[in-house]
This record gives sequence, structure tokens and C-alpha cells, in this order.
Amino acid sequence: FSQRAQSSEIYQVLFFSTFFLLLTRYLHRPKTTLILGAWACLAALVLTRLVFGILLVVPAAMILHAAWTTNPARLDRSRAVVLATLPPLLILALLAWINHAKFGSIFLTGYHQWHVEDHRLTTNWIDGVYGFLFSVRWSIFIYFPVLLLALPGIKTFVTRHRADAALLFGSFLLLLLTIGSIPSWRGEWTYGPRYLIALLPGLALPTLYSAELFISLRRSFQRLALGAVLVLLF
Repeated sequence: FSQRAQSSEIYQVLFFSTFFLLLTRYLHRPKTTLILGAWACLAALVLTRLVFGILLVVPAAMILHAAWTTNPARLDRSRAVVLATLPPLLILALLAWINHAKFGSIFLTGYHQWHVEDHRLTTNWIDGVYGFLFSVRWSIFIYFPVLLLALPGIKTFVTRHRADAALLFGSFLLLLLTIGSIPSWRGEWTYGPRYLIALLPGLALPTLYSAELFISLRRSFQRLALGAVLVLLF
């Protein structure tokens, strides 16, 4: 974070975190103000980096799924369709207007100005995914080691918070595969996985359940677990 504190990444963390909070609250207590706030945060996130536009499908799918599985009222379903489709269309229209105003075409995003081939999606996602997960310079686990502590708590987190887990891990997988398919996935100009920074604090939430699991262990196993954590971190 310190390497990107003067750039947009710090805002991306705030936008995604607020988007996540508002959308999960909406799924538990459907209120129009909550979902509109979530869409507004996602719009701000997309405006900081175009690739986040892939996440527009996530809240739309979750809104429709919640409406069809928990709410049989036709009126509420119709309302859910509007809330799931109109905001992303407005976001895309805003992006098109910005592109036209800045570059003279709704299809030009600015990435056409320099090394076009480095910013296009390809079918080769393996290098990017491997780099984000395992490489020394770009791994999310090396530069955000709290994620290692989160691993033991993932099962409990998913069991207790299915919607939250679906939102977090679904968003992460979408971005991981999408950005990993772009030749410029490294981001450069700094160390670490800066294109995924926005999601890392949220992905660390299962750490709370890892701590719960650690407390439930016997003292001898606690010492072993603590030693293993220290080895991983240092």
C-alpha cells in the first residue's frame, strides 16, 4: 500500500470495501438505498480502472438470485430486475460518454495510445494467475501474508456467510482470470500485485475464524500453530 499511496489503489480499496459492505447488507435486508449505494461505489471503482467493469455482473447476478430464491412476490422480482440491470447500463453509458469526450469514440478508452497489444485480453491466463499466486515479486500471499492466516478459516467463513463468500471469492476469481489474461497483468512501476489490491482486505476476513480455530486448540497445538505462522511470516 505504501508504494501506491499516491495513486488510485488506495481509493480502490475504499470503494470495493464499501461496495462489499452495502451489497451484503442489501442481501440480508433489501433496501433500495443500500443497493444504489453499492452501485455508486462500484461505479467509482470502475472509473479508477476499466478492468473492474467485469465486476458489474456480480451484483446483478446476486440481486436476481436473491429475488428468485427468497422473494416470490412478482412486484419485488420486477423491482429486482430493474435494480440489477439499470444501474450497470447507466455505468456503461457514463463510460461511453467519458470515452467520447476524451478520445472522440465510445470504444476508445485511452489504452490505445501506448502499447496496445499489452492491454488486450488473451487466452493465456496461466502466467498471470501463477504470478499472482506463487511468484516472488507478484504473489498476493507474499505481499499480503495475512491471506495465509485466512486459509484455515475459509471453510467456516463460507458456511456461516454464504452470500459474503460468494461475493468476495466470485469477484476475486473474475478479476484474477481477467487481469491474468492481460499481458500487462504485473502492473509494473512497483512491487506486489497492485491490480488486485482492492480485494485483499476483504479476502482476509476468514482470518477471524482462523483465530477462533486457533483459540479452540489445545495449548500444545497452539504452540505448534503459532510456530508455523511465524515461520510463514518471517
